[in-house]
Amino acid sequence: MSKKSVRVRNSFSRRWAGVISASLFFVAAHSAAAENDRPSFREFRDANAGIDRSALRRMYRTEFGGGGRSTDPASITIPTIPMPAVSTVSDAVRVTGTTRRIEKRLERQGVINQSIQQVDSNLVNIRGGVSLDLTSTTRNITLGNNLFGKVSAVEITVGGETKTVQAGSQVSAAEYIAVKQILSGNSQKITIDNAGSAIGGEVDLGSITANNDVMRASDLVVPVNVTTYGDFSKRSDFKLLGA
Repeated sequence: MSKKSVRVRNSFSRRWAGVISASLFFVAAHSAAAENDRPSFREFRDANAGIDRSALRRMYRTEFGGGGRSTDPASITIPTIPMPAVSTVSDAVRVTGTTRRIEKRLERQGVINQSIQQVDSNLVNIRGGVSLDLTSTTRNITLGNNLFGKVSAVEITVGGETKTVQAGSQVSAAEYIAVKQILSGNSQKITIDNAGSAIGGEVDLGSITANNDVMRASDLVVPVNVTTYGDFSKRSDFKLLGA
């Protein structure tokens, strides 16, 4: 073996020896630092006064013994930084836009901002179209709480006698008109027989609207001797039964 080869091999060995020595020094220094940082059992006991001695010793062994903190320099705990939640602004904007489109569509169909009264499964919808049969004797209109407001009950004249109605009462279409006439601050102008059908008087359909809504009649049945009037739109389509 040549002298040059021996010098190269010795240089290589010296370099590796230096690397190994530095590594061992780092491990020893790290271990010494960890050993110096570890408190004695007495210090640990004084810092955790009030805990049972045997339980305290198990805690100490777990924390600082063989199953405790690792002194391996390769074992590095990297804190996990939680990622912030993804903003849902775009979703909120999308939902808001969808809601507005639905509202506009309903408004075009006459569902929003209108005067509505519940009539069993049907609606007396003034802007969407009046649907009243004043000849009907069927009491299928339920008077709601919102109709009366602060008034607990009203009295109407049916068949020449006084009839008291309140929220939850079942009335006919003519009786419903009579209730609306009284609640609007006027006297009862429609005449009703014992069965609940209109037989005379007059009906101002404007008295059953709110905020001067434009009315459109879709199905309005008026008996003989009953005068009905209101500001209807041009697309009204209804029939009058009687003279």
